[in-house]
Amino acid sequence: MAQFDNYGVRFSDDWKTLKHCPENFSGAYEIPDSVTSIGERAFRGCTCLTSITIPDSVTSIGDYAFYGCSGLTSVTIPNSVTSIGECAFCDCTGLTSIVIPNSVTEIGEGAFSCCTGLTSINVANGNPVYDSRNNCNAIIETATNTLITGCQSTVIPDSVTSIGSWVFRRCTGLTSINIPDSVTSIGDSAFEGCTFLTSITIPDSVTSIGGSAFDGCTGLTSIIIPNSVKRIGYGAFRDCKGLRSITIPDSVTKIGEEAFSGCSGLKEICVSKGQKARFIKMGLEDYADIIVERDSK
Repeated sequence: MAQFDNYGVRFSDDWKTLKHCPENFSGAYEIPDSVTSIGERAFRGCTCLTSITIPDSVTSIGDYAFYGCSGLTSVTIPNSVTSIGECAFCDCTGLTSIVIPNSVTEIGEGAFSCCTGLTSINVANGNPVYDSRNNCNAIIETATNTLITGCQSTVIPDSVTSIGSWVFRRCTGLTSINIPDSVTSIGDSAFEGCTFLTSITIPDSVTSIGGSAFDGCTGLTSIIIPNSVKRIGYGAFRDCKGLRSITIPDSVTKIGEEAFSGCSGLKEICVSKGQKARFIKMGLEDYADIIVERDSK
């Protein structure tokens, strides 16, 4: 049997799990201190939620818990929370800053993706799993040196070896970023929807570009893929409508479907002499007319 408070918010029988808040809720809400878990999708779509008080009884924030709470301008995660679920705060476009306490040891994929207003991200000192080294305005998984959450103010430290999935997804305030030559992989949807990103240099340490990595980056006009990349994922540069030219090196052995689909402005794909037929067989037959062979440098 469910329990309800005066606002119509639904709880578990024992009042320990907050299950659901009506989408038409408006204003500030204070979670009762009986609650230990904020359930999956609990506040999803509550666009008029402006403030949330999370008590220090809460230990987990579920998947999609605050997804799309665009009116939420700030949130304080107490030092009791150990896990933040997948897409927990995704699309909270009003959030400008986030602090991860040292109690948090698990952050799901895309937990803060599409938060277009974020300019400050900090992990508290002493966190055993994550860090924000060098005041980078990002969340890094310490053991793997993987960047898992970024924002328009992020500076990627040169100790990072991997840019994870969804890290800068729909970060429309991002206009440029330096990828250090310590990075070996760019994850799925890492820069998807960064419409104001006008230039990016992929260092020659990168071996893999994930699916949809730059999908919808309409501000990009040219891309040079370094001679270290072996794999270009599905839809990696899809709908990059401003892209005029792209250079693909001999090192590439796999190109996913729709890698350049929707690139309506693409005028040439540059490859080395003698490589055109190989790339056509690799899935670029639709672009045969614009594949240009050039002498390798």
